[in-house]
Amino acid sequence: MSYDEKSKLKVVIPRAKDVREASASKPATPNVPATQPQASVPAVAMTNKQYRERYLAPQTIAGTEIKFSKGGEFVHANNESQKIDKDRQFIVLADQVVAGWIKFNGEGVMPDKVMGLCYSDDFRLPERHELGNLDESEWELGPSGFDKKDPWLKQWHVPLQDVMTSALYTFSTNSKTGHNSISNLLRHYDRLVLRKPDHYPVVRLTVGGFQHKDSRIGWVPTPVFCVIGSVPCDDAAKPPESDDPFSDELPAMMQPKKKHSF
Repeated sequence: MSYDEKSKLKVVIPRAKDVREASASKPATPNVPATQPQASVPAVAMTNKQYRERYLAPQTIAGTEIKFSKGGEFVHANNESQKIDKDRQFIVLADQVVAGWIKFNGEGVMPDKVMGLCYSDDFRLPERHELGNLDESEWELGPSGFDKKDPWLKQWHVPLQDVMTSALYTFSTNSKTGHNSISNLLRHYDRLVLRKPDHYPVVRLTVGGFQHKDSRIGWVPTPVFCVIGSVPCDDAAKPPESDDPFSDELPAMMQPKKKHSF
């Protein structure tokens, strides 16, 4: 069973086909900034399909959240002492990658988010000027203590599934180097689907880097998704068969699987 580290709710990641069918069945809706008040609606019983669509919400972190640390390592977001072994292999659930903007509002306050599925026809990533907060005199100082820091940051969430255990992870980043790494990965995915429409990339999480032009900064480590092969989408995570999405029974998708050969 996979859980969101923060909410402790079970997270279900559907197959690519489910994502496409869900997107096709929903009417297109305009982007609405996360700060807009939401109308209250009475609680109603939901079907298993409705639960599945609910977990497509871009705020969801599937499984364990991981990040690229300042020390140049892939680690658990909530415990940097837990590192991701460089030999582990992950299926990238690429058509479920989430992108958008996030604005942190201080400790104890929920951040504002405007995010959506990259490969959904229902979502258009807003331009920065559409989000407001354009008066730089109101911005806080950045880490340097001299430059103002834009309160809105681009953020990415990349769902990953361990090839050996089927455990789910989400790589999250709002850094420029993380953005570049994910962009390279999705360009590879776009080329892959031209040849194999129903396949996902398989990667190892490795480390690259570059020499910064400022000699005081020196070598800058960067995250790299090293593509080592691909697998059919049907080999990736599937929603459980149970009508109860909060059942304590371990779904079949979470049972250990045999190792793939690439």
